[in-house]
Amino acid sequence: MSSKLSRVLYNALSRRLGFQFPIESTVATQQTLWPGLAQWHHQPLWNFNSARGVKKKANEVRSGNLIELEGRLYQVTKHQHTHGHGRQLGNVQLELRDIQSRTKLQERRRPSDLLEVVRLNGRAFQFLYKDEEGLLQLMDPQSFEQIAVSPELFGDAAAFLAPGASLSINYTDDGQPISGELPATVELKVVEADPYARGDSATSSYKQCRLEGGARIGVPPFVQVGDTVVVDTAEGTFVKRGAGS
Repeated sequence: MSSKLSRVLYNALSRRLGFQFPIESTVATQQTLWPGLAQWHHQPLWNFNSARGVKKKANEVRSGNLIELEGRLYQVTKHQHTHGHGRQLGNVQLELRDIQSRTKLQERRRPSDLLEVVRLNGRAFQFLYKDEEGLLQLMDPQSFEQIAVSPELFGDAAAFLAPGASLSINYTDDGQPISGELPATVELKVVEADPYARGDSATSSYKQCRLEGGARIGVPPFVQVGDTVVVDTAEGTFVKRGAGS
């Protein structure tokens, strides 16, 4: 992995733990703050040998992904692909959160623009429920180990979680969760649906519904409460009626 990416991850994750030693600080100073630190003074706080960058088009990036921009690490919290008309290509609007400073950034890219998506150690989990503190309770389907993580790891895609859903958590080599990802599509039950009102606009052929998990999307008029629908987790849009309908 590049030294630049290692430095980005070092700075971001040390901030999440609430401390960060300046690069110019001496070993003696750091040793005073943390005995035994001198043994690995010239090593990064975490090992990122498993981190790798994958080039993806902007319209392929999903909420929850980590991307590197100008030497900083960001998590995608919102992703909206606006399709163009005729020869217009449209654009992709991204809302990003700086992993280190937690500040938000808006980016507009062409659908074909390539972005560096950072991947760490991925581990599969199953979503159980959201507890009283708002944390997501997950279970490893192999070991049955249960963990709790913040929904912020998934960005807006957290709204598409339902009990039993499969997902993955990305970790540093030292076991710190840094982001979460859902499959490209999920199947969810419709728990509430607005009446269909015919109109003149291109979007009037759809009506709004609420899915288990809380997300609201547009669906065709034939979709009813109790049906299941397949949802594109990147776009947050209806794909087709689910097999459970």
